[in-house]
Amino acid sequence: LEFWTSNLCLDIEGAGMNDHLKFIFTHVDDRDWTREAWFELDTSKREYEIPYCKPKLEKEQIERVLEKLNESRDLGILLKGMRELFVEAMKS
Repeated sequence: LEFWTSNLCLDIEGAGMNDHLKFIFTHVDDRDWTREAWFELDTSKREYEIPYCKPKLEKEQIERVLEKLNESRDLGILLKGMRELFVEAMKS
């Protein structure tokens, strides 16, 4: 976990609900390293879901990342994939 938090500039928090985690990235915007991007992961069901994220991403992009996560159950795939989506969203 320390590897992911330090290498991806990631914080993990509770999201105020059982079975929900909030993942917060910094250093995703080249113009403002303090700007945050985050998503909430719902782990209450067999198939994980992302009910909220900011900045808003296209549903199809999120579903592709979730599909890989749900197939592999590898959290690293989720974290890397979502960070890449946020970096791209910040560029536009």
